[in-house]
Order: sequence, then C-alpha cells, then structure tokens
Amino acid sequence: MSNETSIEQKVYEYEYEYCMFMGISSLPEYRIEPYHFVPQKTIAKAQARYDFCANQYVLRVCEDFELSRNTLFHEFTHILDNEEVGGTDIGNYLFSIGYTEYHAAQIALLELLGCRSAKDENFRFSMKVQCADYPSVSDYILDRRQRYLNDMKSIIIPNDMGLIKDELGILFNYLGFVSVCKMYGTDYDEIADDELFSFFSMGDGMSIKNLMVGWLDNEKVKESMSLFKRILLPLISEKDKRDLAFYNII
Repeated sequence: MSNETSIEQKVYEYEYEYCMFMGISSLPEYRIEPYHFVPQKTIAKAQARYDFCANQYVLRVCEDFELSRNTLFHEFTHILDNEEVGGTDIGNYLFSIGYTEYHAAQIALLELLGCRSAKDENFRFSMKVQCADYPSVSDYILDRRQRYLNDMKSIIIPNDMGLIKDELGILFNYLGFVSVCKMYGTDYDEIADDELFSFFSMGDGMSIKNLMVGWLDNEKVKESMSLFKRILLPLISEKDKRDLAFYNII
C-alpha cells in the first residue's frame, strides 16, 4: 500500500468520525493534497483551504507526520464553516477567518478532551487535566494566548495582510478555547484578557470580547465577519487595501 493511499484512508476514516461527532451526514467534497515537510516553511501538519482557481476545497496533509484526529477535526471544521458562510466568495472566505478559527478551536478542544459529540451539553472537564503535551488545559490555552501577545508585540503595524490575518486567527483560536472552558470547565477561572484587545480600538475590542462567547448562531457568525473586516483593515498595508479594493472585496 502506498503512503498516499494510507493517508487517504486515514483521512476518510477521520472524516466519518467527524461527521458522527458533528451530527452531520457528510462534508463538502475536497481534494487531498499530500506534501512533504520543508524546514522553516512547513508550519502545519494539515491545512484546509479553498482553491479559487479550481473551485474546490483542498485538504493539504503533511506526509512526514502522523495524522491525528484532533488536527483533522480542526481542518474539517474550516471546510464545513466555509461552505456554510459562502466561503467560495473570496471576501466571505477572508472575513470568516476569525469565526472559523474560533469554531475549529472549539471542536478540536472538545475532541482532545474526550467529548463524544459536539451536541453533548452534559460534557464536563477539569482545567487541571492533561491536554495534549501540556500538564493541564490551563497551560494549553495560556500558551496560545502568550504566543499571540508575543507575536503582536514584535511586529510593526501596519503589516502584510497574510501575516496579520494569521495572527488574528491565533487570537480567535484562543477565544474558541476559552469559550469551551467557560461552557464545560468545572473549575475555570476568568482570565484578565484586556491586553489581548489593546491592538484594536476600544469599541472593537469590546465587541470581540462580547461577541465571541459560546456557540455562535447564524446572526452572530455574520456579525463576527463584519467585525473581523473592521479590525483587519487598520492593521494591514496600504498596498493590501488597494488590492482588496481592486477586487471589490472592500
């Protein structure tokens, strides 16, 4: 059996488990694209994206790492979310980054902690239990928080849109983790997170804090997309803004 065939079998096995976890019948069709680890360039074990040239979802999978259910649950959520928000439109695709990172983090953390269904309202866990390679759930989410703060403090604003949207993705990813801890953690202690929002206007910072709580319904998803657009634009270069305007994205 070739390595590529083995990867496809594992992906489809996890896709079936994901659909069961989410209570859905199937995911949108996607192309599996294996790739090899490249030092200094490979930053993810897997990555879901929409190929606008081929009009197709793509799941890129690194052949040099063992595939984990947790990683693919995260990426499958991106595919599912993009389909639901109309992510085949490049503007929707861009401005839904905050929401889909938030939602993917929620699903991935629940899976990591042993939850059997995204609809299980009775699921509970302690913040003190081991989480992945971290001593506790608290350590796991605080590491993500610190990474975002360190990165944002070290970059010059405005900056390249690719860099900024990735950093904002880390923020929303962290907020997704926190939302799960608030909903299901039996011993969660509130974290003072005002510093996280200091890179935005006071109003936008408060909007992020108030909106990104719990599971988002369709109306709040739309709100989050407008909010992401609002916080992204002041942080990116004038060239990026001109490009977005040229393609009628803003």
